[in-house]
Amino acid sequence: MKTLFKLTVLVLFLTFISIPINAKLLPADSSVKVTKSRIVDNLLVGIKSQNEGLKLSSLFQLGNYAMDKAVIELMRTLKDDSKAEARITAALSLYKLGDPRGLFAIGRAAIFDESPRVRKMCEKYYQQSVLAHYN
Repeated sequence: MKTLFKLTVLVLFLTFISIPINAKLLPADSSVKVTKSRIVDNLLVGIKSQNEGLKLSSLFQLGNYAMDKAVIELMRTLKDDSKAEARITAALSLYKLGDPRGLFAIGRAAIFDESPRVRKMCEKYYQQSVLAHYN
């Protein structure tokens, strides 16, 4: 029994020694470029996820990237998503972006959305955008 244990430890030790200590998992030239467009594309994939946490996080983060395709997808989510939380988060991101199309969509949701919670939040975002515009 002791011999088997010692033999197992020796094999494991030799296995770990044979792996180079400075082995790199990514290429040294850093060939993967992170661009704003790539980030937005990944976030747009995230908003279509079935995972609600990923979806809400992606919706929120899209508010940091002013790109045309982000505004359009956020407007689509504000209009069509079945969950009030997703519509509110999309409205917040549209408000942060300040795009006139998105602000118009927020104003329409403040009047016509089926959820009183969404209407209330959209009304606040829209009022803040109007105040910011005139101050």
